[in-house]
Amino acid sequence: KVVFDLSLARGLDYYTGVIFETVLVGEKVGSIAGGGRYDELIGMFSGKEIPAVGFSLGIERIFSILEEKEKKAEKALKAAETMVLIATIGKGLSKEKKAEKALKAAETMVLIATIGKGLSKEKKAEK
Repeated sequence: KVVFDLSLARGLDYYTGVIFETVLVGEKVGSIAGGGRYDELIGMFSGKEIPAVGFSLGIERIFSILEEKEKKAEKALKAAETMVLIATIGKGLSKEKKAEKALKAAETMVLIATIGKGLSKEKKAEK
């Protein structure tokens, strides 16, 4: 169901056009997502005028809703295995490898994804 509410206001003054929020009907957590158009925000930091649209997702609110639904259904919450993706851009993996070692010591699955210069050198070093 989509509702247009012309009185909707987001508390950030960098929005320059349409704004939106997503709510779950019947839940008392407020919006679970929101965003809008901001034509001048990127230019404030880059010096270039780049029109954009962005949004944020309230993942903690979504999880709290899901947990509450599980409790009401009297289902036990399942323990999940933790998995971590470490994404890096550029050269060198020393910090990432240190984080990977610590996470693996805590029995956490880890994957490192590297994009950019130095990738072929790092891959050779890993073998």
